[in-house]
Amino acid sequence: MAALNPDAKRLCAFLSARDLRQETITESQWESLIVLAERNQLAPALYAVVKARGISVPAACEERLKANYLTATKRNLLLFNDLDKILRAFDESGIEVVLLKGAWLAKELYENIGLRIMADADLWIQRSRLDDARSIMMALGYSSGAKPTRPQALQDEFGGETGFSKPGSTAVELHWKLFRGEWIRHAASIDEGAIRERTVPFGSENIRKVTNEDGVLHICIHLAVNHQMSRAGLRTLMDLHLMQRKCPIDWAAVARRALEWRVSAAAWLVLKSMEEIFGDPHSQLPLDEIAPSVFRRTILKSLVPVSAILSGRGFESRVLRALYLLALPDRLSDAAFLVWRALFPERSWLTLRYGLQGYPSWRIGLKRVLHPFLVLIRRGV
Repeated sequence: MAALNPDAKRLCAFLSARDLRQETITESQWESLIVLAERNQLAPALYAVVKARGISVPAACEERLKANYLTATKRNLLLFNDLDKILRAFDESGIEVVLLKGAWLAKELYENIGLRIMADADLWIQRSRLDDARSIMMALGYSSGAKPTRPQALQDEFGGETGFSKPGSTAVELHWKLFRGEWIRHAASIDEGAIRERTVPFGSENIRKVTNEDGVLHICIHLAVNHQMSRAGLRTLMDLHLMQRKCPIDWAAVARRALEWRVSAAAWLVLKSMEEIFGDPHSQLPLDEIAPSVFRRTILKSLVPVSAILSGRGFESRVLRALYLLALPDRLSDAAFLVWRALFPERSWLTLRYGLQGYPSWRIGLKRVLHPFLVLIRRGV
């Protein structure tokens, strides 16, 4: 196990069931351990381990773990109740839906839906059925909205997702792109059509999930690129750990696709972090096949050691975050292209980003001149 503090070592040992030898843990140490589990959205999973193994826990600490578990169970019961209604409506309309991340992981890997905390439901639909799906969501009482910096027209053309909410109900993200974001658009080459063709039924012909191999890479890319190894990163590594233990996975295919998609460094970083925390007793992970250069491995691991993942703090400096994202592409030319497109985006992106549809060319040209300065001022695209 990587160099972790005592709380992190205990939590990872409990979750992996690799070393459950009883040691004397004081009440204050239990409290600290529970805080860490809560920060990583893993308190319900810790509670399940404690109950299953008959581990003695101070009464107040056990009550706190139990409260976490009951809260997560109640929330997920409501989430899956809402999700069933949405999926039924989509199925009746002939809309094919692919469940992503927690929507299938909680049921397939954790065996008890209360053990995996979920913030929302992610559904991947075909772009051609987006308007139909939106109409169904509206008919079910959901509404959607875009961020000021990401107008809906920009999201529709380049973003690949739209969020829906409803008072008292679960938030839902409709994706028509499996992989979203400017990093993916400019630094990777992913055949989403082939991924959709490989999907398998998950309850009905229209309700599906990605294959285990594509699922591993989707989780890796989402954590490494979209979340920059933060935001409950340990929970995501736990997802992958359970997939490795419980699902048949062709790891050679995972490595091959990672290289073909030009996301091998991102996949290596996530799988290497999982290996450092949970181990790889059967030497299944294709770390050697997808490892970047020693220089880039050093940069990536220094920027996001497993201790930082456990803290869930993310990058406090935007400069370090930018350095991380530029160290992540498989090819140096892709990193250079990311910088170029951040400063000098396509005309269509620029027009939609600033709401300049229908404006004369000189206005768009002026915004093109100003855009690099705005990026530097905002320290982001």
